[in-house]
Amino acid sequence: MTAGDSDARPDRSTAMGKRVVVVTIGSVVVFATLVLSLTGVITGNKGAVRRAAPIGSMEGGLTWYRFEVALPGASPGAAFLMAVEAVPGGGNKAVIVNGREELPVTWTGRTDSGCGDDRKAACEFGFDVPAFGTRAAFEQRPQGLFGTLQIQTKSVSTLPIAGFRLSEGLPEMRYPQAPAGATETRAGAEPPDFNRRWALRLGDAATPAVLDIAVSSTDSAVGALVTAKGDLGQLAGRQFGDTLLLSNFDGVRAVALRLKAGASDVATGTLAVSGEPAVAVDATRDDDAVEPAAPPIPDATPAGRRPEILVWLRPWERASAEAVALVKRLGDRHDGLDVTFVAVEGDVEAVKRFAAATGVAVRRAPRADIPVTPVVHLLGTNTPERIGPIASSAVLRAVQGKRLEEWVARAVPVGH
Repeated sequence: MTAGDSDARPDRSTAMGKRVVVVTIGSVVVFATLVLSLTGVITGNKGAVRRAAPIGSMEGGLTWYRFEVALPGASPGAAFLMAVEAVPGGGNKAVIVNGREELPVTWTGRTDSGCGDDRKAACEFGFDVPAFGTRAAFEQRPQGLFGTLQIQTKSVSTLPIAGFRLSEGLPEMRYPQAPAGATETRAGAEPPDFNRRWALRLGDAATPAVLDIAVSSTDSAVGALVTAKGDLGQLAGRQFGDTLLLSNFDGVRAVALRLKAGASDVATGTLAVSGEPAVAVDATRDDDAVEPAAPPIPDATPAGRRPEILVWLRPWERASAEAVALVKRLGDRHDGLDVTFVAVEGDVEAVKRFAAATGVAVRRAPRADIPVTPVVHLLGTNTPERIGPIASSAVLRAVQGKRLEEWVARAVPVGH
């Protein structure tokens, strides 16, 4: 198996007291037991946070790695876990783990006995996400794995990446050590409570955003962050005293959020997203905060024709691929429904690569000024509807999927 010597780091954090959590998503209240069960973080049961094989189609014998992508203006960067499994007959398969959401990747590399020690050249490893042209290349040294991550979005960006092997895949190991500047909770005192919903203002322009957070009794944390540009996916991380670290790497975008609790339901911090400048964050707890409205989508087909689902995509976003899978299943089940996919950004080769990976025909839009994707137009009824952006977190995406199913049931004639 392409795995080096174990270099597990100690977990230096301390467990906090048990918390009761209620998470608000829009007007829907979801109890923490449900949210934390879906994300693999169960309150009051430290043993429950362990990831047990199988993961997806993986059967066992997993080697776990912790990686961190360096992002300008963020310390630490975007951390994530990866599970690698040897395939009988040679080779490996691997998944990036974000909470309970998993992204299969192609693991590459070679190994020799004793590689990475002082007597032999460093081993070479890497992983690819073929649908998006993402590629990581690193070498193993005695201190760990070091290399670069190449991400292709509107342009190509190259970021430093580093990691080490774990003894097991514990969510706490995403951030195994307290960050600089974190203040521990005094003995006998309650730690700051980050749970529930926060209204965020990003950067000098005070761009609105909404963050839902759930923290377990073991200080593992998950969150869903929605900005005016769309859903940034399911973030995961850990609370260290007055400081919360959350991050996500979905195969094409790295996100790192750091918040430090202030007095009485306020917090400040930094948000870094690959390919964009890091911005300051001001946060206020607000259970009634509403996700920022997406701007209007141009060139929608008028109503009055055969029912159609029109999906606007960016071919370099993982959320776009997930939207294709969600909508394609509906189109395959209903003969009376048209499905159209339109790429609003990306060069010709990127669109072709995306179409081949998702198995659908994708046409390019004549204009590319849609800032939020993927967005779904439901057309061909008396009242056209719009859903967007399709969430890249499983909990939110399930709600949108149900809404699509309900629309199809109304719009498509029985028997089609």
